[in-house]
Amino acid sequence: MEVFLSSLTKASLPGILAAALYVTLEEGREKTVQIRAGRINELKPHVGLEEARRAVEEVDALMIDSERYSIN
Repeated sequence: MEVFLSSLTKASLPGILAAALYVTLEEGREKTVQIRAGRINELKPHVGLEEARRAVEEVDALMIDSERYSIN
């Protein structure tokens, strides 16, 4: 996450991660990273595909970690 965080401005980080989470929840994690990044770019044209891809990958990693440490 450190590399991703350093590549974004602090002001844009919450919005891009929020968009990545929204798209992932709407589209499902079975959709490819590229498809989800493209959807972010459609919703937020000012976000480049590479930046969107990194955000989707970060959300995927956070979701995997949360599943791993879930108390269920």
